[in-house]
Amino acid sequence: MAETPVRQTARTKILKVYEIVLRHGPISLDEVYPKTEHSRTATFRALKQLERAGWIRPLINRHQFVATSLINNLMAAGSVSLPEVDLVSALVQDIITREAMHVDIGMYVTDQTFHLLESSNKAARLNTPQYPHQSSAALVAYCISAEDRGEGPFGGGASGPDMEHFRERLKLCRQDIQRNHRFFCVDELSSTIGLRFRSNLVGALSITQKSVGTGNVSELLKCSKEIVGLLRQNGILGGIGDAPG
Repeated sequence: MAETPVRQTARTKILKVYEIVLRHGPISLDEVYPKTEHSRTATFRALKQLERAGWIRPLINRHQFVATSLINNLMAAGSVSLPEVDLVSALVQDIITREAMHVDIGMYVTDQTFHLLESSNKAARLNTPQYPHQSSAALVAYCISAEDRGEGPFGGGASGPDMEHFRERLKLCRQDIQRNHRFFCVDELSSTIGLRFRSNLVGALSITQKSVGTGNVSELLKCSKEIVGLLRQNGILGGIGDAPG
């Protein structure tokens, strides 16, 4: 049976919205609808239809969407599976909302490549690799699994003084994880916690305060301590020398 003009218009509208999310995601409703020729309400309905169909998914901030094909392609590069990312997101959702924190979740999608897979920060890009000397999340994930990776994951041109600085930072990271089950970075005002799953997948979760300068370090560390407890309770807290839970 041929499609009616109404159905054709609706399908075209939905595909247009999907194309925008695919090209520009993570992207919010308020960022999508100006790029379409449709109303905000019509764009919202299209996003919800795409979400129900599994073509797009909301990020942990619940305001932005990303095409699942981007994440699926990333997952295909290694052993990451979406349920593991969703599990961590669900565990920390209430805490980061209550405490007004940003959260980034990343994993080693291959033995040598760490990617950011989930973020509540609108400025974050999910499709670029991160290296241990550039990112606290990548550093912590490397730190709890360095015996499996060697120096291959450094990438990005780390050498000479940069490498010496990295090794010093790695030492501080190890000490902090061993003492407190997280790495507090003064420069970034972030607290980062290792993740390790039964599949031996390794990653990290990093939190920062949304409003820089309005909070204090004790609130950030209190929040990270609560998250450490939740991750331990669910058997996915990653530490140095830990076996999968």
